[in-house]
Amino acid sequence: MRVSNPLHRLPRPERIRVSLLDAGGGMPLPLPGRRMWIAGLAVGLVFVVFASIAVGQITSVQFREVDTAVDLMVVLLQGVWLAFWWVGVVVLLLGTILLLFYTESARLDPGRLIHVSRFGPLRLIAEYDLAKVRNVRVEGVGTDGGRIRFDYGERDRGLGADMTLVEAEARVKMIQSAIDALGRRPSQQVAAPAPRPTPGNPPRPSR
Repeated sequence: MRVSNPLHRLPRPERIRVSLLDAGGGMPLPLPGRRMWIAGLAVGLVFVVFASIAVGQITSVQFREVDTAVDLMVVLLQGVWLAFWWVGVVVLLLGTILLLFYTESARLDPGRLIHVSRFGPLRLIAEYDLAKVRNVRVEGVGTDGGRIRFDYGERDRGLGADMTLVEAEARVKMIQSAIDALGRRPSQQVAAPAPRPTPGNPPRPSR
């Protein structure tokens, strides 16, 4: 019996890439940024705690003369321990910066819906095929708020943070208009094949 892989059902974009630059272009879809500063402050608090512990670890290190193999092992273990602490401190610092300066944007290119998540100078660019986007809608949030949702694959995706219903409905109309325009494109005209010559009707030489 064939077991389906649940990862194949995830609403993955057609293309996703990480870049420091974004060419832009297309029709912009203004989006309010998600509130990531709370997570950034939380990670920043953890960074302060880890940094203070790392500084304390350095000041508490006792330098000793290396006379035996045991002394050498102790010194090496202390160095590895401090290195791990400072790697964690640097990672937390970068995470704090990326979360505090998080922004996102979206745009409509020909046949594509592009969503850009920006973490400081780093950009995560996801491209969706408009022909596969279904059920673009506004999901109500609170009394007068809304959020853009759409179906892609067998799951649904969100676009942007909470916004007013008027703004969300306007963005949904823009996306739906771009999807409808795909079906109104004129089909390419295919040239009719040349008639085959018959035994009684030889082809005329071209002038």
